[in-house]
Amino acid sequence: MNFSQLASKSRFYQRLARRYESYLHLLEPGDPQRESMQETLKNLLELGLDTPSALRILRQLVMHRLIKFCLLYTSDAADDLLCVDPGGRRILQKKKKTKSQFN
Repeated sequence: MNFSQLASKSRFYQRLARRYESYLHLLEPGDPQRESMQETLKNLLELGLDTPSALRILRQLVMHRLIKFCLLYTSDAADDLLCVDPGGRRILQKKKKTKSQFN
């Protein structure tokens, strides 16, 4: 199973797809780039949305796209699957304590 298929099973991904279905076409396919995001923001503002609403929708569209390309698995998870368990929870690792050379 590839990353795109895994992403489509995520409830978060599915919720974004449902809520923002009418806006998904505004963001160019592929990895979101600054230019495409600026163009999408411009299009959202032209639809009559106020700036805060347009920015919120743009953020959700970008998250949807990043999840699809597995750069982002859940809203708060790291960008690689080694840091996320199958339930989407972040796996925290304890930091190793190092002795300071100036004690």
